[in-house]
Amino acid sequence: MRKSITLLLLITIAFSSCNQQEKTNKQIFNMLKNMNQLTFEEFSKNFISMEETEALTGKTFAPYEKNSFDAALKEEFAAFKAYKDEYEITWENIVYIDFKFSEYNNEKASGYEDGILTFKYEDVFYEFSKISTVKIKSNYKIIEMGRLYKKD
Repeated sequence: MRKSITLLLLITIAFSSCNQQEKTNKQIFNMLKNMNQLTFEEFSKNFISMEETEALTGKTFAPYEKNSFDAALKEEFAAFKAYKDEYEITWENIVYIDFKFSEYNNEKASGYEDGILTFKYEDVFYEFSKISTVKIKSNYKIIEMGRLYKKD
């Protein structure tokens, strides 16, 4: 009986973890798929905010740091928008292939790091590297998302 309960608990934890991973994968992929229509405000909701960073770290940032944070996120948004022209991608037509990552869990936070999101557009495969997320309440927020490149 005890083995059955332990096994059931392990299965439940594994299933819950898979559901969170799938939810995070879909969140990031859907953000990309909708890139043509996304406003900056919608885009930024996928990323950790300065307020969430302060709550997570227990550190209060100076106003100039907040301005730098906002400016960096706006640059990131512009870069994502520019990928459409640089790679001649119609975001709505990308196809999800895979998302590989490492999980982390420590006393302060949990999430995914070293992520690589692979998708296909027409006959070309692309990857976003260096994707890192952190769990905020029941959602995952992007901390970092590297550059897009064609996969060899």
